[in-house]
Amino acid sequence: MLHVNSPTGRALSWQQRAASLAPALPLGLVADLGMLLVAEQPLPTGTDAYTLFLREVAQLPVVATARSLGLNDLAVAAMLAHLAAGVPATDDLPPLLDHLATRLRTLAPADVRFLHAVATQTPGVAKVADLRGLRELLGVADFQHALFDEVLAFTPALADVDPGASMQTYTADGYGGLARSGSLDAIVPSEWALPSDLVAYRFLNGELLYYGHERPPERRPRLLLLLVQLGDAMAGDLEILAKAGALALARSGLAHGMAVQVISFDAAVHPPQGLARPTEVAALVRRSGQGRPDLLRVVGHVAAHLRAQASTYSQIEVCWCVHAQFGRDERAALAQISPDLRRQARSRVLFLSPGAPIAQPGVADLLADQWVSVGSAALYDAEEQARAIQALRDLAQPRRRVPPKAAASAPQRRVVVAAPRGDPVQPLLEQGAWEAAFDLLEPRARSGDAAARRWLALLIEGERGATTFAPLGLRLRAAGLLGVMGDPRLLDPQRGDAPLGGYWCHLPAGSFWFGDAQVGQLERQSLPYAFSIGRYLVTNSEYRRFLNAGGYQQREWWSANGWPFLQASESRFKSNGRQITHPWYWADPEYNQPNQPLVGISWWEAAAYCAWLTAQGRAAGWLGANDLIRLPTALEWEYAARGDQARRYPWGDAAPSAAHANFDQTQIGRTTPVGCFPQGAAACGALDLAGNVMEWLATPEDAPSHPTPLSDVDPDAQVLLSHAAFDDDASALRCGAHSESGPFARYLDRGFRMVLIRG
Repeated sequence: MLHVNSPTGRALSWQQRAASLAPALPLGLVADLGMLLVAEQPLPTGTDAYTLFLREVAQLPVVATARSLGLNDLAVAAMLAHLAAGVPATDDLPPLLDHLATRLRTLAPADVRFLHAVATQTPGVAKVADLRGLRELLGVADFQHALFDEVLAFTPALADVDPGASMQTYTADGYGGLARSGSLDAIVPSEWALPSDLVAYRFLNGELLYYGHERPPERRPRLLLLLVQLGDAMAGDLEILAKAGALALARSGLAHGMAVQVISFDAAVHPPQGLARPTEVAALVRRSGQGRPDLLRVVGHVAAHLRAQASTYSQIEVCWCVHAQFGRDERAALAQISPDLRRQARSRVLFLSPGAPIAQPGVADLLADQWVSVGSAALYDAEEQARAIQALRDLAQPRRRVPPKAAASAPQRRVVVAAPRGDPVQPLLEQGAWEAAFDLLEPRARSGDAAARRWLALLIEGERGATTFAPLGLRLRAAGLLGVMGDPRLLDPQRGDAPLGGYWCHLPAGSFWFGDAQVGQLERQSLPYAFSIGRYLVTNSEYRRFLNAGGYQQREWWSANGWPFLQASESRFKSNGRQITHPWYWADPEYNQPNQPLVGISWWEAAAYCAWLTAQGRAAGWLGANDLIRLPTALEWEYAARGDQARRYPWGDAAPSAAHANFDQTQIGRTTPVGCFPQGAAACGALDLAGNVMEWLATPEDAPSHPTPLSDVDPDAQVLLSHAAFDDDASALRCGAHSESGPFARYLDRGFRMVLIRG
């Protein structure tokens, strides 16, 4: 008899489910791979290809993680379907094994942990759509998996009820309650009385009978409606926190027997969906938003949805997951319509903010009966993480939240999260054995190992909450190696982000301090729009794409003054009568390493690159028709450097040291690869805002607070630059320090970074 928990019985289940989405793998191979994923197995001895394959697979970190989690059958089947995707059409075993091993090596432990977290919350009988949803989740970017895993790890079970306790595996109404699909433990016992061959045949052909689920009691259920903000203001860590917070609250609602719906919104309001099954979780996780939400439209949509659901549910609770500044500009209008919304349903809000939590979000008193505030610092600071855990627990309980005390703002230091755990270099980095770690990584990186490059990026910039870092000299060596082998931190123009993610640092619309306290009082300025600024200065390798695409020969990228500057047709452009075909220091080995910041360019050359990249982004689909890349204004640059505080330097008020920036005190005497000074990060996460090179700005010298960016510059005019380069002293590192120059200057101490503006 074929028993449900026998290896063959489980393998049949895995094979049947995986084959619904991908080419079928041989049953024996499914059994061996599946059992390796769920429990430690005795391995065969020998030197044949299949034995070597099994032994290699058993040593992979992702397999060890899977075993430690106790994956359920649905998760195992999803992994097998993922591995079988694109399997070569051949009867030869070696190509098949190579394909499976390659696919396995692309998975990280974080992928499996996230898969397990979603698979275990699947209610009732699993469907093919659930399996497809799990497989889709394995296709999400590495860094997103790792962040979701990180958030879900510190997000406790928010309810005392076991979600599985309410699952029934018997039918309430006889034969009409039976089904043709389900979990193995729901198979009708009489099926096991059949000969094992017949059981296997009926199983593979979907003919086995399964118990259905008990009918719900004849009473109206309760509804938890989650409202999740996406869009420009939530880009990066805040979007991950919002989605993970929604998943945690959904678990709580499901565990308490509530129906759960989610409505996400950005510039549009998306239709409601469930959040219980993997296919629904995948839909939310994979959805990305653009633009700025219209608060009144969102509230009107929610109010209409609540009225439509009122006859179906005995009680409705609403929980918002939104930016802390959500609705601030529409406060007066919200005050008119919020009473009606709150009469229809009890409201709770999870307010999210960059850095530390905000003590009093703008519309907390209008939007909710109960609210909590969580900052993205919870992703990397243990104390903030503890506060976030308690805040989410409070939010899941039906009692009024006491507003939290204001917390000091913490820098959102860039963290490389996509490196696979379980790698032998991991303990070395954790122990601070920097040289030993580099010695292991260097040959791997030179051989093309992508994971080694990710670990090198982590060695350079450190993990969240890190207080110790590799010595500067070693960080520079690691960065130099990344430059040669391919730096995964830099922008890919086809996807609009770095391979590691996190290239853009988001700044919401808001007010901030502007000016230079050394020469006068700071003044309060505001920007009515959100934007993103590059985490790094534009590098030589990124600019090379523009050169290779013929950028200096194509008129369309150049302004009215920029094009004749290249041609040297007029002496007033001060180009010494020579046609310009590349940056001034392009051939100088002191300044032309791939991930050093580009230098020796005029204002017009920087602006032309931005115009070209805008066209690339629109063609690739990550920029809309009205979105653009350009140089930052002085207002935007200082907002990125200071955040919402009156900081003297991007990292705070601490006196500059060689740990913060590349300036004269470091005694390097030239530019360094970007991102090598993580302790000098601004609150938004941008690096090298002080030191390394001065940065061209889209602001005239005589109007530093002018909000409109320059689209061209007259050769006789002066424009602003941020003032701090590798050869400047500490006094030049102030956030408000500026220099000015004619646009034609092509010196070795100036470069640029970009801002992304959504239309």
